[in-house]
Amino acid sequence: LATSGTVVIRDGARQVALWRMIAVPDRVPEIALEGMVERTPRGEMRLSFKASDDYGVETAGATITLDLNRVKRRHGLAVEPENHAAVSLDLPMPMGGDRTEFTETLVEDLARHPGAGLPVSIELTATDAAGQTGTNVIEGETMAERRFFEPLAAAIVEQRRDLLWSRKNAPRVRQVLRAV
Repeated sequence: LATSGTVVIRDGARQVALWRMIAVPDRVPEIALEGMVERTPRGEMRLSFKASDDYGVETAGATITLDLNRVKRRHGLAVEPENHAAVSLDLPMPMGGDRTEFTETLVEDLARHPGAGLPVSIELTATDAAGQTGTNVIEGETMAERRFFEPLAAAIVEQRRDLLWSRKNAPRVRQVLRAV
């Protein structure tokens, strides 16, 4: 229905049936972070979210984008990055039952991503069957990374990150690895 109205069925002059219809606008889905984004020492991100829609959420996703304005541009990160494409993830949905309101948790291993340990923003999206999309942007997060407590391992992983950031870092990485 596009608008509210009345449907009358007549048989000649006699009214057989009457229905009053009220059009209820389809609301845009809502999605929000539930609690804090958690990061494990092994590089997993745990993101709990709550999604809702008056007729049910069809799909949900998260897009993680490197926040270049918050990156401390020193050492291997001083040069411009070659590729800092966003990470797009499908959010888990309930296997069955009602999708009008639910809470789920995304668990994703991001340790191998070049942006691991760097500042990011996370955009959550929820889409309903009508194609309406609700979004929620979370600023000020840090992408999960595997933590290395052995100094040598941490130094090697840092050089890997610098090399993935830009191939222009190759001479510097070679020099640091020789020194290590």
